[in-house]
Amino acid sequence: MIALEPAESKIAFKILSNPNLTQKSKKFLDLKKLLRDQGFILDDGADQIEWLKTQYHRSRKNRDHLSLTIVPTLYCNFNCVYCYQNKRQETISREVEKALLQFIGNKLLKGGGLSVTWFGGEPLLCLTIMERLSNAFIELCQQQGAKYQANIITNGYLLDGKQADRLKQIQITSAQVTIDGPPEVHDQRRPLWGGGHTFKTILENMKEASSRIGINIRMNVDGRNRSSILDLLNVLEKEGLKKRIGFYLGQTYPYTSVCRDVSGWCLNDEDFSLLELETALEMVKRGYISHNIPKAKNYFCMADCDNAYAITPTGGIVKCWNDVANPEMEILNLLKLTAEPEKISSENHLNRDPFGLKCSTCHVLPICMGGCPYIFEKTGQLHCHDWKHHPKENLLFYYYIKKMEQESEIAQALWSLADSAGIRW
Repeated sequence: MIALEPAESKIAFKILSNPNLTQKSKKFLDLKKLLRDQGFILDDGADQIEWLKTQYHRSRKNRDHLSLTIVPTLYCNFNCVYCYQNKRQETISREVEKALLQFIGNKLLKGGGLSVTWFGGEPLLCLTIMERLSNAFIELCQQQGAKYQANIITNGYLLDGKQADRLKQIQITSAQVTIDGPPEVHDQRRPLWGGGHTFKTILENMKEASSRIGINIRMNVDGRNRSSILDLLNVLEKEGLKKRIGFYLGQTYPYTSVCRDVSGWCLNDEDFSLLELETALEMVKRGYISHNIPKAKNYFCMADCDNAYAITPTGGIVKCWNDVANPEMEILNLLKLTAEPEKISSENHLNRDPFGLKCSTCHVLPICMGGCPYIFEKTGQLHCHDWKHHPKENLLFYYYIKKMEQESEIAQALWSLADSAGIRW
């Protein structure tokens, strides 16, 4: 996306309607170079789809970076109405820990990278295990000169200041925490296991944790709580969290048979896309963290990548975190490896080729890359990127935000100059 003055835009439209047009003026030549550099016009014979295919297949086979989602336990202290997992009293054993470290040691390349997402169940029920493994991961990366990055997905009930300090010590830099609305809505949807309110505790924890690690609050939205979005924003603002957290919406979806009864509440993709845009507009009005434009990606998620795995408490290796409670979807088990890790077959990946579908003619393919492979595998339906449904509105909104940021930068520069000149307003 580029922004042009009216006179420039007239020239740009001429070039776009006839890319082979030539003129000698400097403004014309500079603008044509800009359009070429930014990908608005292409060389004759350029094939963007073939280029994307090459990037897709090359990235899938890339071994430089190892990405793991680790589930230390399937047990959870919550009983959320839409949870898609079977909660079992399974916690990672020392035997699995040892096998996991050997697995990573064999796959981590010198000068490469390791990223870890802690998932559950509720991973903070196993913080001691997380600390022990994280310290070992960090040491392995130091030995290999590899980069290390870690984050956690948690319900937030245990994430107070002390816990956040412990996470920071083991280089967990950010947490995703789900809050599904104001207290009366959230507590009904996300109660404690056995009953009990959770909102107040989570909110107090966020005040403490957000000064220590990055916090992104996700609100899972469906037809039963979509009217509560602004109420939650009001609470976060009142409690002083507006500038301290990220906030975004998640689409409730009946991923497995365990949560199939929520399907009647779920929003369709187009409705959810519009709701996201409306919410982003409201957030910018209120001064929340800015809306980000999506970036091009080489593949959709870990299910598409040969060097990304989810690890279950019993040592199972699966290709999607939706399957961490489903032993039938294990590719292998850490305790039963009979081959070198780098030779693990990808035959059981959630395979679907976005270029063999109608995706190859879609204008948002580079930011979507076929959507969720798990949903396609289970339903045969494409789960497309949100921007597919309202691209022009989203682009205009992004332009609006960039203009606001630009105006803010100009104002700050002016105030700085005034201060240095001794001018008082």
